[in-house]
Amino acid sequence: MLRKLAPLLLTLVVAPAFAQPSVVGKWSGKLAAPKLPDNAPAGAMTISPQFNLELKADGTYIWKMELEMPSGVTFNVKSKGLEPEPGTYKLEKGKLILTPKDKERKGRTLTLSADGKSLSMTMTARARTVNGPDDSKVKDAGKRTLTLNRVK
Repeated sequence: MLRKLAPLLLTLVVAPAFAQPSVVGKWSGKLAAPKLPDNAPAGAMTISPQFNLELKADGTYIWKMELEMPSGVTFNVKSKGLEPEPGTYKLEKGKLILTPKDKERKGRTLTLSADGKSLSMTMTARARTVNGPDDSKVKDAGKRTLTLNRVK
């Protein structure tokens, strides 16, 4: 009898060691603002966006970005391409794969830390210089690592 139960007992003891932690809950983090170059025009500023991710038990998510201006005013971004993003997610081998509902948006892959307390990804920061009402240029401001920590 014990020989028949041994494989089951071994599975019950070993399986939890390989189980991935649950990612369900709320996550939040700030992307560090790029440093202004020495030759930046007067009045130039950098903004550190706040990212919030809610992962639901049904396999769906909401990804939001908020911007805090140097004056301390915070607003939710609702412009085209930056409004809250719903979608579905899956966790595979420590990678959280986000698939947006809107197929025109790119998906994201975040890495779950070994202790299950943070998610991280590398992002390309963008810099926008506005010289007039119709003159806006976007350029790559370098790679930044975004780390989201569990908040609930």
